[in-house]
Amino acid sequence: MSDKNWFQGLLDNYKHDFEYKVEEIRLDITEKIYEIMKKEGIGINEMANRMDITPREVMEFYNGYSDLTLKTLVKFSLCLNRKLVFSLSNPD
Repeated sequence: MSDKNWFQGLLDNYKHDFEYKVEEIRLDITEKIYEIMKKEGIGINEMANRMDITPREVMEFYNGYSDLTLKTLVKFSLCLNRKLVFSLSNPD
């Protein structure tokens, strides 16, 4: 079995794992926030100033070292002048 096939098999086994799903959603959220910041020309320091936190704390959210609570998500959305929208959909 090739390394690629082995890894794909391992990944397929974890796709329905709870922790995998949590990290997948966290990654989706942080990528979206990053895309908006990049589009708007907002750097880490500016985001930290807007959120009244340290740049390190912003990076901790990006790197998964800090939980993205509902309050934190609302704070990000307000500081980016965006509406936070929640949706549930059918699985792929």
